Amino acid sequence: MVAHDKLLLPASSAAKAVLIRIIGKAQAAKVVKQLPPASRSWATAQGFDGSAGGIVVLPADDGTVGEVLCGAGAAPGDV
Repeated sequence: MVAHDKLLLPASSAAKAVLIRIIGKAQAAKVVKQLPPASRSWATAQGFDGSAGGIVVLPADDGTVGEVLCGAGAAPGDV
């Protein structure tokens, strides 16, 4: 069993949180188009299109993880 308290940061944590976006196929092109240029290029190069199970980790300017895009597919049940 997963210890959820080990997966999530406490509200008082000084650690930086990472944005995780769940994106369906219908929204993927719009979301990718709105990303900053470097992130947009990275997501496009990785072929992110919102397909179920698709994941792309976008780097921040300092080389750490900036955000994560997760594909949800055509419908919520596709994940």
